[in-house]
Amino acid sequence: MFRTILVILIILALPPLDAAPVFQTIADFERAGTIPAGNVIAHPDENYYGTTVVGGRDGYGTIFRMSPSGAVTTLISFTGDSGSAKGAYPSGGLTLGSDGSLYGTTANGGAGDLGTIFKITPTGTFTNLLDFTGIGGGKKGSVPNPLFLHTDGFFYGSTQAGGESDLGTVFKMTNGGALTTLAELTGTSGTRRGTAPSGRLVVNGSTIYGTTQFGGTYDLGTVFSLAGTQWNMLVAFTGVGGAKRGSGPISGLTHLGGTLYGTTEYGGADDFGTIFRVATNGGSFTTMRDLTETSGAFPAGPLLPQADGCLYGTTRGGGPDDVGVIFKIPASTPYNYSVLSTFADASGAAPRGELIAGPGGELIGITEAGGPAENGTVYQMSASLTRVVLASFTTPNGWRPIGAPLAAANGIVIPLQKGGVNGYGTALHITADSTVTLQNSFNELTESPAGGFLDVFGQRLGLSENGTFFNLPPSLPPTIIGTLPSATGLGNGDLLDGGDGYFYGVSSFGGTHGTVFRISLSGVPSLVAAFSGSDGANPSGPLARGQAGNFYGTTEAGGFTGNGTVFKVETSGTITTLTHFAATGPRAPTGGLVASIDGTFYGTSKAGGSAGLGTVFRITPLGALTVLTEFTGLNGSRPGRLLAACDSTIYGTTEAGGTANSGTFFRITTEGIFEHLFSFNGVSGSVRGNAPTGHLSFSGGAIHGVAPQGGLNGGGTAFRIIGTGPHTATRLPVRINSSTLALNATVQSGGESTSVIFDYGPTPTLGLTTVPASPSGATYTDETFSAQIPPPAPGQTVHFRARATNVSGLSKGMILNYTSPMPASQWKIDHFGDANAPDLGDPDNDGIANILEYALVLNPIESSTTPPPSRVIFPEGPRLSLWITRDPQRSDITIEVQAAPAPDGPWMTVASSSNGSFFVGAGYVAGEVPGNAVRTVQIKDSAAAASGQTRFMRIKVVH
Repeated sequence: MFRTILVILIILALPPLDAAPVFQTIADFERAGTIPAGNVIAHPDENYYGTTVVGGRDGYGTIFRMSPSGAVTTLISFTGDSGSAKGAYPSGGLTLGSDGSLYGTTANGGAGDLGTIFKITPTGTFTNLLDFTGIGGGKKGSVPNPLFLHTDGFFYGSTQAGGESDLGTVFKMTNGGALTTLAELTGTSGTRRGTAPSGRLVVNGSTIYGTTQFGGTYDLGTVFSLAGTQWNMLVAFTGVGGAKRGSGPISGLTHLGGTLYGTTEYGGADDFGTIFRVATNGGSFTTMRDLTETSGAFPAGPLLPQADGCLYGTTRGGGPDDVGVIFKIPASTPYNYSVLSTFADASGAAPRGELIAGPGGELIGITEAGGPAENGTVYQMSASLTRVVLASFTTPNGWRPIGAPLAAANGIVIPLQKGGVNGYGTALHITADSTVTLQNSFNELTESPAGGFLDVFGQRLGLSENGTFFNLPPSLPPTIIGTLPSATGLGNGDLLDGGDGYFYGVSSFGGTHGTVFRISLSGVPSLVAAFSGSDGANPSGPLARGQAGNFYGTTEAGGFTGNGTVFKVETSGTITTLTHFAATGPRAPTGGLVASIDGTFYGTSKAGGSAGLGTVFRITPLGALTVLTEFTGLNGSRPGRLLAACDSTIYGTTEAGGTANSGTFFRITTEGIFEHLFSFNGVSGSVRGNAPTGHLSFSGGAIHGVAPQGGLNGGGTAFRIIGTGPHTATRLPVRINSSTLALNATVQSGGESTSVIFDYGPTPTLGLTTVPASPSGATYTDETFSAQIPPPAPGQTVHFRARATNVSGLSKGMILNYTSPMPASQWKIDHFGDANAPDLGDPDNDGIANILEYALVLNPIESSTTPPPSRVIFPEGPRLSLWITRDPQRSDITIEVQAAPAPDGPWMTVASSSNGSFFVGAGYVAGEVPGNAVRTVQIKDSAAAASGQTRFMRIKVVH
């Protein structure tokens, strides 16, 4: 186990820049209203209006308008206890007022969080009429039910709680919001028996009729009437047996011909609910139907009378798929109940609201669940019993962005986890001018994307929440490549390209304590390693690749104290724990690691630090850990994932903290200075967004990111940050030829016009400069710059770095160096791509070793022959002679020509050339000339062969 060195270093200082970074919101996503409730209202303007219980900007529900073709527009999102649209969870639906406005109630919200009454015009002008005050005050009641508009001009309604005994009230209200409490309920006894009034009231003349969900003689609910101050309990339900079977009448009543009709959610012979009728004076109670599971169970919504003398309604359960039916039953005997239509999840589930009659005799209603997006539907059933979905509650572009932006043509591509036509999220393309285009909609096969995308060979690859590895073809649903098995777990979202043909990820739920897995480009998954608990548990965040090809990451739990670890994992599956987080100090790392250009890693912990709000730390591949900063609340809390710029500047976000407690954006410079740059403002302001988790990227040269919540419409935001100063990374040089060395750099300019200069020289103090041939523009792309200089002499070194400057500041890359290889090494690179190719290798199998082919200026990958000696007549007589071609610039070898009387010697050197110099020795004849040109030199034997004897010559090369 490696030793951990922990150093606390907290630095707060002003940034050394000339211009402040600029935050730009490039997209606001709409959080859809979900779980439609109550009813839809047909308005004279030919549109339909309704409410959703939850969803919308703040999650408190919405009011929507639906066109005849089914297009849904959110008019307002409720804002809870305060704000521009006070109220929360509008479960009672709407009532059309005589002024053309729509009136409704919210179950919660308002000044005391006890519910409200509101009105809204068809154009979206919202007015809060009153906030309920509970058991006392001027507006007694809480959790109001739907309203009923009487011909006397008053709205009548009830509340499920509040009033003197906190058991509910009955009230009337003017269209201006003046409320009069008519009755306060007393439960199972007293003068106004009943508890928790439910559903919409019916008013006939001066008498009010309604139901209570509980109370009465058996505490199973009642039907009551109220005339002036006279309260009459007309029915006390008796449950699964008795004379008045049923319990829990929640849907209200229908008045028809002097008779009240209604349903109970439970009770009846099989406890699946009932349909009943009762005279307005409480006499002649009849159970018209005991409902069953097969034919519909748990009726919901008031009954709708039609011209055929039947009552139409819905159940939220029962039927073949147990998600509800539409039924009809005659209003008079015989009560021949019939199922008209059954629901299935795909076409809607759990119808709970009122049915209304459309202009052509069709029935229109809502389901609170199911449908293409699984968020509920508005449906229509024709007279021929054909049922279609008019609207499903989603947003076409989706919401809740979940992954780091991926650079794409003229913009970015981001995944969104919610919404889309199928409700499983989308992939969006956003251009530099904020044009949003839908690229893909996810479906039930893949479910929602779990993290960011990878661009590999032009394919956009990713992982979904159900463990599907997919590719995103343009404008089509995702293509499934492979699926992670249970042994690996489903994955935590983001994959890392391992550079070896595999993509690596972690799973918190694979194995016993989490896993590291990989999957090939063809979709074949495999387990790399499984955590044991003592070496970590619940690996979190993305992996980072080290310079040696290993992978590094964090576990949120496990280790010696259960507070998490930093680990290294090899492709062979060996896990090495680099550090065990203690019970004090940084702990619970959830953001994974990012690799810096210098080979170290950066990460975050959600807990720890002096305020317990998290830290940013740096750790070396050997486990030496340094805490760089501790969060205090104002500068952030609960940091997420980090982004390392090409010059090792670190950027990140926190999920909370800042001036609005909606998160912050920060950076840590290469000098170690922590800078709190922005505080997110939630749903408004210039820095919109909430709870950013650190999905950042240098997409197109500027920093792009997403916040999964907040924004103008509550569905999150995508943003861009420019003016962070340029970021410069000096890259390895490229030897063009013997006279040219190309210096290289990558610059992230952030959309600002940037100038680049290379500094270079024979020592790290540099001293010389050169300017790239291509100047930078104001772009959002990562730009590559090159400048050419003469290479140093063989064996000598040049040091260099890139400098980038724009209006936001100056960035200096790391100083790198390049040593010119000796000529033989460069020759091997040119021919084999490997400076360390063996001297004695013979890839062309011609019997001539590489070093000899180098010395004789031969091609090592084409078959050659060595020059044979020949008998030449010299003035002193006949002797053996060799013609040798050599290059004087190949100055790292010595060439010796030797002669001997026999193959085993003794060999004597007759001429030699050292380090490219002229041949010298008794055997040199001719061919040497001044300069660096390749030449052919003649060498002769130093001795004549005696009559009848043989002489031998050979070439020896020393490297």
